[in-house]
Amino acid sequence: RGDILQPKPGQSLSKPVASIPQVQHTFGYYESATPLMNDQGLGLAESSCSANLQNNFPNSSELREAPTGLIHAMTMMQLALERCATARCAVDVMGDLGERYGFLPCC
Repeated sequence: RGDILQPKPGQSLSKPVASIPQVQHTFGYYESATPLMNDQGLGLAESSCSANLQNNFPNSSELREAPTGLIHAMTMMQLALERCATARCAVDVMGDLGERYGFLPCC
């Protein structure tokens, strides 16, 4: 990642809330506000409305009743573009990640 995403003087890195297993090989991808396409020609787009679907992160101190989720739409797209060369693979990867780690609607 670029320097713009590194902590500024006086800031510290955020602590990860969780992790997922790494894979042996990943593909490069292009992104703007959302991940767009990888170097294999796989393209993804996203259109969601989070409305009242905001789930809680694992170990959240929030008191509201909501499902627990870890991975939001943008991260799922990044992981699919890193790990897949086909749409079928991307659907399988994102579905598996959502089932294993929980889904957070974006933003």
